[in-house]
Amino acid sequence: GLHMLFKLPKGMTDLRSRQAVVPGLDTRGRGGWVAFGEGYAVARDAEPAMLPVSVCLGLERANTGSDLRLPSVGPVDEAETLRRLNLALVFGRPTLRHRWGGGTFNLHDVSKSGFDMSVAKLLANENFAYDQIYWLLTCQFKHGVVARDGVTKVTDRAIRRCAARVCEARDKKRAVMLAALATGGAA
Repeated sequence: GLHMLFKLPKGMTDLRSRQAVVPGLDTRGRGGWVAFGEGYAVARDAEPAMLPVSVCLGLERANTGSDLRLPSVGPVDEAETLRRLNLALVFGRPTLRHRWGGGTFNLHDVSKSGFDMSVAKLLANENFAYDQIYWLLTCQFKHGVVARDGVTKVTDRAIRRCAARVCEARDKKRAVMLAALATGGAA
């Protein structure tokens, strides 16, 4: 995505790092980081502009309860989920097999969370449910944040958010396609 860097106005010492302040907008404060490297380009090489105080205050007041909307994780039939995963790895998209094995080809964000999001999206495209995606990423996937950091409050929330986002995107896409089919239009 697009990364925009700003200076804080005088008197503001930090803004918290937050995800999904509004759909598509994350913020990074002190200690936060932005990925930059291969596959990225500087669009405007200039001194960062000053972020207006009103924007800073708005970001601080913005909804902080976005994680409260995350669904809880229900029980998973582990044997059935593994059976479906094995079928998807053998007969499904080659990209899923590649990512599941730790491959980074065509992956723009090679961080552990980038791997999680990429695999979650591929699993959603194979019609895995939210609970199954969560379980696979936390209990089976050997290249994501849980494999590195273990299951913590932070990694649990990150995986739930990841699974929720990909399932929501898949379901919205399906709804648009079904609506188009119902009206005889093109999706």
